[in-house]
Amino acid sequence: MKFIIQQGKNTISRNIQEHELDTLLLYIINDLDGIRIDPLPYEIARFKIPHGVAVIFQDNKKLRTRNYWYEVRGLAVLSKELGLEFYHSVPMKFQDGQSTEIDGLDVESERTMIELKQTTITQKWIDFYEYKRKRLGLQTCVICAPRFETNLEIPPKIQVYKVRLDNGTVLKYYEEDFELPNWFEPFIPSRHVRVLLGSGNWYGIKRKLTKTAKHTPTSKIKQSILYLFRQGQLPVRIYYSLASMLIPQRDYYGRGYPQPRIIAAFDVDSDHKPHVIGKEGFCLKCLEEAAVKRDILTEKLVDLGWSVRVIHSGFKGYHVYCIEEGKNLKELDVEQIQNLIIKLKDDEGVALTDNENFRSKDGSFDLHRIFKLPNTIDAVTGMRVINKLERIKFNDQITSINPK
Repeated sequence: MKFIIQQGKNTISRNIQEHELDTLLLYIINDLDGIRIDPLPYEIARFKIPHGVAVIFQDNKKLRTRNYWYEVRGLAVLSKELGLEFYHSVPMKFQDGQSTEIDGLDVESERTMIELKQTTITQKWIDFYEYKRKRLGLQTCVICAPRFETNLEIPPKIQVYKVRLDNGTVLKYYEEDFELPNWFEPFIPSRHVRVLLGSGNWYGIKRKLTKTAKHTPTSKIKQSILYLFRQGQLPVRIYYSLASMLIPQRDYYGRGYPQPRIIAAFDVDSDHKPHVIGKEGFCLKCLEEAAVKRDILTEKLVDLGWSVRVIHSGFKGYHVYCIEEGKNLKELDVEQIQNLIIKLKDDEGVALTDNENFRSKDGSFDLHRIFKLPNTIDAVTGMRVINKLERIKFNDQITSINPK
């Protein structure tokens, strides 16, 4: 989170930890004479102060992304350990109306809160989570992290677990098993490929993904992924641009010069929230709901004369590709895609595909839209982006510990 004070021409800004929040709120109210007003989007709290404002911002997108994959994986391994399922990322309110969020909440009793951190847990964190648990009126709190300070004083209602997540299995998959499918590989040289890293940053593959005497598109992508592992980076998700690019490598910087020819692929997701994470490592309810929309969508495409290929998106839904004779992907121009999207609605007129929301700032179709690259791994869930539900076997480990 970030705390900013703006008074006149002066601005003060600093990063804060969650356990500092209550102390900071008291400081704003008592020392700065702050009066709470409605926060703007992405703000936790906003206060009017003499000659200015004080604002507490939510974690930025990069930090949320960095935490997301860790939280889902942590909840999955904790589910195996405790035999429970958990809602992920649950918004809650204290009795005074202040909003907060917990990383997980057990589905069965909704009385156990889960907090997963990638940092070292100190006594300040322990004390804060006990305070938070009491304010929310929950029965127990489970804290999962890779490291704990020694000689911690753990309250009776708090359990602590040391987590070690296995990224070596993802590395092994890309070393030994990754291969672009034959039906897709001819289209990749004109597409931009980028990687979402475990740090929350993006990495754009800058090589031309053409076939040469020494390399194929598959081997070039594989070399880039293995390079990231050597740099200590986890490739969480790998994407490609639906539109062909005049200079694919430059799309990482937003200057890829997209061409108005788009792979006819449709994103089918569930609206189910919050996600329920069990030992499977993904939300079964999401896939069930998405499968209903997927079946209706594919039926409509077939009625319109298309052949289809369906693959799992790796997380909560499916990607449906239009195939022409010879089992090749079909590219359409923007107008054709938009006309097709209009027809892909259920009997109540509700869109069956998220493509309807692929809009740029000016309202036109977003030619920079990206999809998961087929045959890659979604390291959030461990699911392969292929035509069946298949999860690699992580060796994630969790151990109950006594830090004293």
